[in-house]
Amino acid sequence: MRSLLLLFTLILTFSQPAFAKDWEHLAERRVTYREDTDRVNINRHNRDIRQVRLKSKQGIINMESITLHFRDGSQIVTDDLGILLKGKTSRAISVPLHQARNLRQITFKYKSVGNKKTDLAGMTKRGIVEIQTKRR
Repeated sequence: MRSLLLLFTLILTFSQPAFAKDWEHLAERRVTYREDTDRVNINRHNRDIRQVRLKSKQGIINMESITLHFRDGSQIVTDDLGILLKGKTSRAISVPLHQARNLRQITFKYKSVGNKKTDLAGMTKRGIVEIQTKRR
């Protein structure tokens, strides 16, 4: 019984890091206090992406939409992602299996919550958004 418990504990201990490091850093953008659109081009070495999500590294960010652009001209648009607080992530957007190798660009619209006066007063900071991906 004791050896079975030890084996179970070892399996859980060594399997956790594999699940924790699935999300990879793709790009990072600074967010101003106006509505803006940014693009991230996907190079040929990163074309095996299966999911995309956004993470707020600093500030409060109102995420409006993410658009996945494919080489054949088709698009997947995901609207109303909500407000991201520092350290929080948006929901994951899945890339269809048959389109995973054709992803060429990710476009996202956002606006940082606050204004220049609150930034100068130190109440809110400009946002930093990190684009994270999971690979196939």
